[in-house]
Parts: sequence; structure tokens; C-alpha cells
Amino acid sequence: MVRMKFSLVAAGLVISAAACDGAPAPASAETAAAGEVEVAAAVARPRPPATPTVVATAQDQEALDGLLVTGGQVVFGGWRTVERPPEAGGPPFEMVGVLRTVAAAGGAVEELWTGNGGVNDIASAPDGLVFLAYDFNSRTGHLNRIPSAGGAAVELSNWFSHGSSHSLASDAGVAYWTHSAGASSFVKRTTIADGATVTLTDSAVIGGSADNIVFKGGAVYFVSSQAQRTVYGLPAAGSAAPVDLYAAPQINALAAAPTKPVLFAGAGTTVVAIDLRNGHVRTIFSGTNTIVALAADDDAVYVGSTDSGTGVGAVTSVRHNGGRAVVLASGSFTPKPIAVDAASVYWIDSVARTVSRVAK
Repeated sequence: MVRMKFSLVAAGLVISAAACDGAPAPASAETAAAGEVEVAAAVARPRPPATPTVVATAQDQEALDGLLVTGGQVVFGGWRTVERPPEAGGPPFEMVGVLRTVAAAGGAVEELWTGNGGVNDIASAPDGLVFLAYDFNSRTGHLNRIPSAGGAAVELSNWFSHGSSHSLASDAGVAYWTHSAGASSFVKRTTIADGATVTLTDSAVIGGSADNIVFKGGAVYFVSSQAQRTVYGLPAAGSAAPVDLYAAPQINALAAAPTKPVLFAGAGTTVVAIDLRNGHVRTIFSGTNTIVALAADDDAVYVGSTDSGTGVGAVTSVRHNGGRAVVLASGSFTPKPIAVDAASVYWIDSVARTVSRVAK
């Protein structure tokens, strides 16, 4: 077992709620001490995967990224490269991004925004949306806000640097986001109403390449790199230093159950559950594909994985306490990012430039 130290109480990160699977945490010799990794891996159930439903396509874009399911709508982002006129000065090319929306049931796709930078991540905001857009050519990034109905974007914050680790979460009127700056990395908080931005922590403390940020219960959690990829927790107010919760050589995804005190991390080919009450870490799923995306509800975690050699990907459902896993869909796609609503799991296949869904 891997042992790690925790200071959850001191950092204000303990969540008092029901157990992760709705039952009291087991009190036995098999229960991991704080920071240990307890293995309770899921076994895939032999059930034929369903055929996914494509809810949107964007063949005019070079790639898609950023996915949010809210209010019966699926919001997704994309980008394409355009040539700039010589008289404009600056880089010869520009990444032009789009935000589009479609009903979760499918139908006409509506464009909400287009402008500078490829969309990286999307989150809800009061009466609108916030999103990150980054232009690799000019090295400029933007945190933008738009109304729910779409229209001109208001820039809340920006950065200038070479870097590609960007992620975004929100709660009420506040956006929490990460961006890299060369070898450096930052975790920031921005008030959506006025754009006031503060740095919560940076690479001097957490190392580089911070991403996969989520907000839960007054705290933010994210993945960054020290000697290994590490899951950190930090009070959203910035009132205490980050606490390291779990580390592994490879962590590509992080998700939180909406109301239960548990995080899920995609570590290589496994998914671990991190109990936020006590720091217990359990392996709940182990497969052969690399895990590239996670989403969660209060019953299960939904795993997007892919085999880089064959190009075959899968979307799998795993209960919080492990047990049997269900392959919901599989095929020649890389499901990243993924999102859920009450009935379905949604994902982007950036290569095919499609947004698809499958029933839970």
C-alpha cells in the first residue's frame, strides 16, 4: 500500500456527510488507514455496449474541446486555424474558437460565441457561461464570460505565456481556474461579476502543469506535478496551503461526486476513490486502457478511456464502492472530456469532431 500524510482538518478540507457509497465506512482490518490505497477493483460486466447517439457534429472545426451539460443543453467548444493578413502584424496564423449548444436530445446546433482562442474548458455562471480560450500562435489566453443566450464575450482575466495546461470550475459567482506559464503553473480565483482575480497557489508550492480543477464543498481540488502527478486540495478562499491527497506517476482526470464526500482520480489504467472525510484511497476500477476523462454523479463514476495503440476507446460506469463495471459504449474514439446528466453520459470525440451520448 502507498502511505501518504494528510492534514485535512487543519486545511479545512474535511467534508462531513454520508459515506461515499451511502453506508458507514467499514471498520475492519481491511479498511485502509488515512492515505493508504485499498484495492476493491471493479470487474467489467459482460453486457454488450450500446450504440452511441451523435447529438452534434462540427466538421468545420479542426478539433473540439470543452463540454458542459446544463439545463437540458449540451455546450461544447472547438477551434480552427485561420491565416491572418500580413498588414495585421503579429503571428501569421490565429486560432479562432467557437462555443456551440445543442439540446441534450439532439436537434439544431446554435453558435453562442466565436473569437480569439481555442476553447479549453466551460463552466456555469450566473445568467451565463464562463470559458477558457487559448491561442497557441500568439501565446494569449482568456477567461471569458458570455450571456446564456450567447453574444459578445466579456474578458474577465487573461495570461500570456507558452503553456497548455488549462482547466476551469465554478461555484455561484466565482470561477476557479488553472493555467501554465512555461514551466510555471497557477491556480486562480476570479469573481465573475467584476473580474477581480487572485492567485490561490502556484508552482513554487505545487509544481507544474496544474489542471483538472474541480470545486466541492468550499474547496478546490486539482492535479499538478511534483516528483509525481499529485492530487491537491485547497480551501477555495485561499485560507490555507494546499494539501496533497494522492500521488501516482500518471493522473489524467479528476471528478467529484456532487453531494457525497468523495473524489475520483484516473491514474494510468485505474480509478481511485479518495474519501474526503479521512483521506482513505481505494482502487475501484482497473482496466487495460489509459483513463483520459472522468465524470461522476452520486451513484457512479463514468470513465473515458482509450488504447493509444489501437485507437479503441470506451465509456464505462463504475459504482462508487467498486463491484461490477458496465461498458456503456466502445469504439474507435477517444472520449475526452465527458459529462453527465440524470439520464445520459456525453463525450467529445475530437478526431471525429462529434459530441455523443449513451444512456447510463
